[in-house]
Amino acid sequence: MSEITTIPIMKETRDALKMLGMKGESYDALIKRLIEAAKCQMLYREMDEIRRKDDYIKCEGFYQD
Repeated sequence: MSEITTIPIMKETRDALKMLGMKGESYDALIKRLIEAAKCQMLYREMDEIRRKDDYIKCEGFYQD
């Protein structure tokens, strides 16, 4: 089992987390969900940056049905 820790946060931050949480969701589960969402957002930003710089190899016609 993982260790439990306490993270000091402002009440305003705690209240914002409460608003984002789903009924019955623990803070641990909520924070993990937010981390995954942030990772996805970072990936999309990176993909957009690559597309914007045109820094990729186009694979048109690579896959065939």
